[in-house]
Amino acid sequence: MNQTSESVPSAGSSYTLYSRIYAQMKALCGEHISNITQLTNCVWLVVCVLNGGSISLAELALSWPGDAAAASRVTRIRRWLKNPHVNAWALYRAVLQQVLHGWQHVDLMVVIDGTLLFGDRWQVFRLSFVHGCRAIPLWWVVVPGKGLVQCERLTALFVQVAAFLAPYVRSVTCLADRGFRDHDWAALCLHVGWNYRIRVARNTTLTFRSGPRRRIDRLGVRRGRILCLNDVRLTLIGQFLTHLSVAWSLGDATHAPELVAVISNQRAHPQRLDEYGLRMQIE
Repeated sequence: MNQTSESVPSAGSSYTLYSRIYAQMKALCGEHISNITQLTNCVWLVVCVLNGGSISLAELALSWPGDAAAASRVTRIRRWLKNPHVNAWALYRAVLQQVLHGWQHVDLMVVIDGTLLFGDRWQVFRLSFVHGCRAIPLWWVVVPGKGLVQCERLTALFVQVAAFLAPYVRSVTCLADRGFRDHDWAALCLHVGWNYRIRVARNTTLTFRSGPRRRIDRLGVRRGRILCLNDVRLTLIGQFLTHLSVAWSLGDATHAPELVAVISNQRAHPQRLDEYGLRMQIE
């Protein structure tokens, strides 16, 4: 080994893991690649992430096979990630198709969430499906900047994932927190054929069918009680018709009870709060 290169972890277990994953991936994705090296590098990236527990290129390079210097391994990884001939969605879609085989009678819960990267320079928004207490990624997009994102920037993501899921599951319900509180997100869910359970801010104004307006936090919901309101309109100008379920969270030693307000396209019911609560149980 080159004396100037970083040490690479023992190859035995890495090659065993690589062989197992490669055999599965080749069977699933072989027809979607133009060069077998693309798949080889993809699988090695997966092995490096599993071994190193990091997505840092410098950390991944430590587990990358071969005796090249660490800088050269980083360059190779970066080159593969930027390769325009690698169709990442085609590869991942083939894996998801195998995972979702036989799920035609499943009512799938999907979560939209976001995270900041590199000192708030980028945001990654991901759609995942809930399985047990895990969120399994479906697809994602990266957008520059921080703060609330307009739903138009993620419309293509929702349309792509909805089109993919349609043949595989019976229905889809999207769960979203207050970061996606604008009613445009609920409208987007309806546009792609999904149900929605979205938490809205407690100071959101409702317009009732009879005309009066009131903020959610002024509805007088008592702790231990659940308020269900059907056919209410959000915001002062009453532009979005929805159903609202409201209750106080229990709280714990580190979190005070909060007023939780969830809108849904299906009739208001205590179950709507439980369904939204699945989002909070994901590890």
